[in-house]
Amino acid sequence: DTLRADRLHCYGNAHIETPTLDGLAAKGALFENAVAQVPLTPPSHACIFTGTYPTVHHVRNTGGFALQPSSITLAKILQSQGWDTAAFIGASVLKKATGFDQGFDVYDDQMPKPEKSLEEREYPERRAVVVVDHALRWLNAQSGKPFFVWLHMYDPHEPYEPPAPFRERYRNNLYDGEVAYADQQLGRFLAAVEARSGAAKTLIVVLADHGESLGEHGEFTHGVFLYDSTLRIPLILAGPGVPAGVRVQQQARTIDVLPTILALLGGQPPQICQGVSLMPAFTGQSVATTYSYAETLYPKMNMGWAELRAIRSTKWEYVR
Repeated sequence: DTLRADRLHCYGNAHIETPTLDGLAAKGALFENAVAQVPLTPPSHACIFTGTYPTVHHVRNTGGFALQPSSITLAKILQSQGWDTAAFIGASVLKKATGFDQGFDVYDDQMPKPEKSLEEREYPERRAVVVVDHALRWLNAQSGKPFFVWLHMYDPHEPYEPPAPFRERYRNNLYDGEVAYADQQLGRFLAAVEARSGAAKTLIVVLADHGESLGEHGEFTHGVFLYDSTLRIPLILAGPGVPAGVRVQQQARTIDVLPTILALLGGQPPQICQGVSLMPAFTGQSVATTYSYAETLYPKMNMGWAELRAIRSTKWEYVR
């Protein structure tokens, strides 16, 4: 969550250590120009899991919207084919009430509660170590059926408060400290997956829902503007059907993730899907991703400003 592509070592940032993602990129395919459709968490995840734009899935902002029960999601598709499905969520912004639990046998979204508090309130997020601990318990109890598991790591989102030793190591850039910490925790989980299932049998897809402005264009977080600081994301795939060490220059969109995963598994996307499989891009063939639509209704709904819509091509971006 909230991970800029240009803050990873494998995307050219020499000032950070992200060995887990660097290793995945070396074993698989890295997309240099992957972009989100919305710089907000729920709408962007809806694009990822349905392969459709927000004008189709109707999740247009954070708060006040939920993924409709009629949605055809990746989890629903795999669950219907007999897969075990589980999700481990890092923040309350994606709790069950938002509709993202559709198709998941297990949807672990319990946030920690303050100690010695009589109130029912809970913290809005939990650290990656907790997300991974819960996911590992589930993984170790698996029966051997094919499984689809979603880990949602919220740590790079503000506030930037990485734990030790990342807090000290990145004291001059706490955002990078959160990114490095999330990379370490992802490594814990992937090591367990490899030990259990073997890398040759497991497809791994890592991406962000959006980036973070970090002061660019006068925006400190995300949601208001549609510049590359919040739209450009990392996208790395590794596993069966993905050649090693490939760096793809063609634009890729979050709506292309679902059809790509299904193509690698030997399936077809639902008719409503607006994305395309990126598999041909692994071997240098062109894919129909030249134009990417983006929007943010947050400035209008939350601030009374103008909503923004954009078209991003391989050469330019037009923001209306």
